[in-house]
Amino acid sequence: MRLRFRDSILALVAIGSIGAQALAQSKPIRIGAIIPNSGGMAVLGGDLARSYELAIEQLNASGGIRGRKIELLRG
Repeated sequence: MRLRFRDSILALVAIGSIGAQALAQSKPIRIGAIIPNSGGMAVLGGDLARSYELAIEQLNASGGIRGRKIELLRG
């Protein structure tokens, strides 16, 4: 089953927001992403990274999640 990019971002946001109410409002929500830098999928790595950054940039511009900014952690 192929997931669309939007579905991937929504899943990352949902995972990142678990327990969000228990944390202080000033701390950013950290979301991890595994981005291929070598091997057969490395060709897509740069575009994938920029896509994540753009989506997070747009979410942060609209107020983040419940007022908290989102931070991308690359792996």
